[in-house]
Amino acid sequence: MEDSEGINPRVSDIKKCLGSLKEAFILLFIFFIYSFGQDVLMPKGFEILAEKVGNLDGDEIEERVIVYNTTDTTEDGIVREIRIFKLSNNKWKV
Repeated sequence: MEDSEGINPRVSDIKKCLGSLKEAFILLFIFFIYSFGQDVLMPKGFEILAEKVGNLDGDEIEERVIVYNTTDTTEDGIVREIRIFKLSNNKWKV
């Protein structure tokens, strides 16, 4: 059985489905590009206390230090975390 265009209905359904998959793939690809292109992701619930950029190890490549308040607490108070990032290919990496 063929439709008005001479195409089996199942083939046209497959073509529609492939078109939708192609659109979904493109959107997913854009999402990943955007997600991994972020500068420095802050963990959910963390609060930045201090942030400095400078050359820590004398290699002429800048490092970025961020001090966070985490979401954890102990009997001494809020747990803090220090992360050091290195600039590589114009992106900050831990």
